[in-house]
Amino acid sequence: MTEEIIDFKYKRVMLIDDNELDLFVSSTLLHLFKLANKIQTQICAVTSIEQLKKQVKLHARGAGVLPDVVIIDFNMLKRGGFRFLEEFHAVFPDETRRPKAVLMSSMLSPKDITRISAISKEILVLEKPLNKETISLI
Repeated sequence: MTEEIIDFKYKRVMLIDDNELDLFVSSTLLHLFKLANKIQTQICAVTSIEQLKKQVKLHARGAGVLPDVVIIDFNMLKRGGFRFLEEFHAVFPDETRRPKAVLMSSMLSPKDITRISAISKEILVLEKPLNKETISLI
């Protein structure tokens, strides 16, 4: 019996969404379309920033593994996308070591998109719900 080797685009993705159903669906789709071998889900942006801080400290000591990509729902109740981005950039001040940031939202204004671009041209903005085409852009 031979073992099937599955090629994933990334090793680790952190997915953050305060809607449990959206989190489940997005996580399932990311795995189905082979975006990442390991998908770490978080329901809260506040705890996800704390988790990233812990992972950075462990990684600095050679013990932790950082996500390759962080995907966050832009319109979360407790912590909005802009505040998360500020904290995310503070956790990863060195752009060369920062995971790829992806914002997803079912509703973004042109003003929001302009403001996101001003923060960083590297941030990918995708429409919710995710699908095969949008996942392929990550």
